Amino acid sequence: MFKKILLALDGSDLSEGIIPFVEDLAKAGRAQVTVLYVSNPEENPAVAKARFKGALPSAYLNGIVGNLKDAGIAADSLELSGKPADEIVNLAKKKKCDLIAMSTHGRSGIGRLVYGSTTDKVIHATGLPMLLNKPQAKRAANGALRVAVVPLDGSELGESVLATVEEFASRLALSVALIRVVPTASMAFAGVDPQSYDPRMNEYMMDSATEYLKERAAALKSRGVKVVTKAVRGDAANSILDYAAEMPGSLIVMSTHGRSGVGRFVLGSVADRVLRASSRPVLILRP
Repeated sequence: MFKKILLALDGSDLSEGIIPFVEDLAKAGRAQVTVLYVSNPEENPAVAKARFKGALPSAYLNGIVGNLKDAGIAADSLELSGKPADEIVNLAKKKKCDLIAMSTHGRSGIGRLVYGSTTDKVIHATGLPMLLNKPQAKRAANGALRVAVVPLDGSELGESVLATVEEFASRLALSVALIRVVPTASMAFAGVDPQSYDPRMNEYMMDSATEYLKERAAALKSRGVKVVTKAVRGDAANSILDYAAEMPGSLIVMSTHGRSGVGRFVLGSVADRVLRASSRPVLILRP
């Protein structure tokens, strides 16, 4: 579990949408949370002042830290000045954090972040796990995590998240939902000579995906984890998003390649699309 979490906020209500999920993870791992605000010299001072409603950033940070401490979480804060993405990445490295948590803007994914392009830059620059959330206009009262949705693609790298997910499930009393998306025939056999296409391949791929998920679920169940599985045919990103949306309190957990950033996801562009469009928090991990 995570022991040192860097929570990056910009003073807006939207950026605070990630706090309930940080609280869940911090309690589970008994983690220390550092709340960071980075003032950007290039930002219009009037805009920043309006966002803090005339208060000083230090007072805002003290309030967030106080709320975390009231929830039984060890917390401190820091205010820095500079390019937000650089300061976030550098501080996380300096403090030896093992998770960076940030919110997206809430309108249209990574293209409209609270920090502008900051979160996108952090994702590409850091090798640390990241917890990302696209907040709704109002935080749901039942925002607590209930189920970890884990997309698997059949690779060992994709499965590398399962050990962490198992620990989450144990400490947070979560159930686990494993999903594998099978491409449609038009996707799987694009460019193939129609005469060489065997229609039985559709059934074979679905059966194979179902059996694969059953095997992974059985291993988790043997250790006391409550697991459900779903093999579905269709577009991978949309199928993952739809599946997570069906489950209140879901957290999508996905693996990166192990080198760096969104460009190296095991699931390729699928993870990038999930990050951009998800209305549920997304935890991206490295193997």
